[in-house]
Amino acid sequence: MPLGVLRGLFAVAASMAMLLAACGADDPSPAARADCPAEASATSPPAANEDPVLADRIPDEVAGRRLEIQTVCATVAGAGGLTTAPEFLQAVGVELRDVTIARDRGAQSGSPETYASVTAWRYGGAAEDDIRAALLDAFDRAGIPVEEDTVGGKEVHRALLHVYYVADDTLYAVVGQDAGVEALVEALP
Repeated sequence: MPLGVLRGLFAVAASMAMLLAACGADDPSPAARADCPAEASATSPPAANEDPVLADRIPDEVAGRRLEIQTVCATVAGAGGLTTAPEFLQAVGVELRDVTIARDRGAQSGSPETYASVTAWRYGGAAEDDIRAALLDAFDRAGIPVEEDTVGGKEVHRALLHVYYVADDTLYAVVGQDAGVEALVEALP
């Protein structure tokens, strides 16, 4: 797949990721979420790693490609999209301040045949089944076709050229070449 197409797919994935990240629980325990502000601050830029728990869930290297993960609070990331829409957050039982987003900022290293990138949303304290149901509902309401599949030994959903995988309180969107996607999903928790 040409690099320009991959970059376009990654942009679509990042947009979808931001869309899917905004639903809210009344009061998750402090240990269940990052310490995110309720609103973005114009004077305080986001830290490079606001959710080390989420960053630790993503491998440092997959199929010879180094991943450079940055995590930010959804409240400071300019969140938008299906994954952070109020309906999604309500269905998941969290608030926007309970959501952190991890993005792969890595350079195009490794083989083009094994390229893969990940964006992840952590809904602090949310249930895995609630996240999966909210994702499928959001896709259904948007008229986006979804296909069930097994990738990297895990049950996933394919939509918009991405593989979506849910584990614990985190939604992962992986895009790239088949071999890279397979290896990256297999390496996720």
